[in-house]
Amino acid sequence: MWKQWFADVSPTLQKGPSRRRPQAIHEQHISPVIGNRLLTEIRRREIFDLLAPLFREIPVTAGHALGHINKVFELAIVKELCEVNPTPPRGSFPKRVSKKKHHGTLAASKMPELWRWLQTTNASASVKAAILTAMVTGHRVSVIVNAEWSHVDISTRVWTVPERDDKATPGRMKSGRPYSLELPKELVEILSAMKVGRGLGESAVNQFIFASPVKRSNLTPNAVLKVLKGFDPRLTTHGFRNSIKEFCRITTPPIPDHVADAFCDHSLKGLDASYRRRDTSQERAKLAERLLDYVVRGGCANLNNWDKWIFRATAA
Repeated sequence: MWKQWFADVSPTLQKGPSRRRPQAIHEQHISPVIGNRLLTEIRRREIFDLLAPLFREIPVTAGHALGHINKVFELAIVKELCEVNPTPPRGSFPKRVSKKKHHGTLAASKMPELWRWLQTTNASASVKAAILTAMVTGHRVSVIVNAEWSHVDISTRVWTVPERDDKATPGRMKSGRPYSLELPKELVEILSAMKVGRGLGESAVNQFIFASPVKRSNLTPNAVLKVLKGFDPRLTTHGFRNSIKEFCRITTPPIPDHVADAFCDHSLKGLDASYRRRDTSQERAKLAERLLDYVVRGGCANLNNWDKWIFRATAA
């Protein structure tokens, strides 16, 4: 019954961890205990005894497991394979008060320091450019590493992340909407120089902007995260979004919250939602320029040595 339920729900889940998680939970926690039992034989106490320890140790996983079991029994009732859903309500299980774990973030004041540190590492030019792009655009690492040359109009410097029309294509915005941002001139020059440095023309075999230095494909998110964690083990590229929000509030003049939220493509609520109807493209483009200037010049560094990174990566 679980296999039938998952076959229906799987196509609606984003390809990757979101799609693998339900199967892993079932195989590790549910199936070994009640997987081979007849639906009509499974009692509420058995489900409670199965999930109660999980709620004490790994409450998030336990919550997912509870939801999956409940949906399987509801589907079984619809198919008239049983008449009763024995799944206990969430309130029946022990509650554990735990602190939420947020994505590792970086203080806005440390963004220039990270840039200076990056130049001392042996990371590939693609990785360095990907991290700089994350600090300047606030995009998630999956969006950055899957960026293609066809997504950027070099003449207008506008990078458009296509809308998400399926659950399998990686690198789309979490909101599902298309998202366009005019990139700073210097950043576009860096990306273009990186393309020339690899000897790729307009008909490049590798369509990805941030190419892997060892294969004809794009960087993986882990390749970027591995370098970041050399600077701070807690850091993630997602944390740059918080850094950007902090920068917007402490910079002079400050950036309005609705512009910062639009820049990060956050879902707006309340009165701020009305700003969604306003075109903030010019304000967001200026914010990207200010971020690049702060990260690079604020750290007393410059982009003049970028060509050395390109040649070093090419030679390697």
